[in-house]
This record gives sequence, C-alpha cells and structure tokens, in this order.
Amino acid sequence: MYKVIRKKEAITRQVSDNKTATNFITKEISPNVSLAVIENKGRFGEVVADSNRIYYVLRGHLSLELGSEKVELDEGDACFISSGTSYVMSGDCKAVTVDQPAFGTKVWS
Repeated sequence: MYKVIRKKEAITRQVSDNKTATNFITKEISPNVSLAVIENKGRFGEVVADSNRIYYVLRGHLSLELGSEKVELDEGDACFISSGTSYVMSGDCKAVTVDQPAFGTKVWS
C-alpha cells in the first residue's frame, strides 16, 4: 500500500496566530505515523508531546526549551522528543514534524 499526497491536497490549519501546520500524512492515512510541515514565527506556548516527535528544520531557527535546557536548531538540524515530554518552542522557522504514533492518535494501555 502507498499513498501520494500532493502539496495541493495537504490540509493547512492555523494552530495559533504565529503558527501554521500543513498536514500531509495524517492518522486517517496511517495511525502509526504522521508528517506535517510547520511554520512558526515567535514564541509558541508550552507543548506536551502526545507521541514521539521529530523536528527537522528546513529553514530558519527553532529554539526548544526542555525543562532547564535550551536546544537551538538551525537549517538541517533535527531533534527527537519522546512522548510525554513538555517543552516550549520559539523562533522563526519552517520545519518538518514526524509523530509516532500519528499526531492526535491516543495509545491506551
């Protein structure tokens, strides 16, 4: 099985005044993994990852505050954040996010 998602088919949603997400691979396509491209300008509030998450910076700069640590990512850098981790993101960037399981999919034990 495979599925091609063209840019014109992706769903863009306004997450906040300064953040958009363009969803390509969604939980409806695969409950195991999702893929989106985010564009962020400025500070975005606290996030608790509800799945394992990878950020890969395509353009610009992304700062992630993970507790007392601050991680700085530039174009070509990536960061893995495990499920349940709380963080604050800021910066002006365009980045790919990959979530496993798919974003919005709760795993119940």
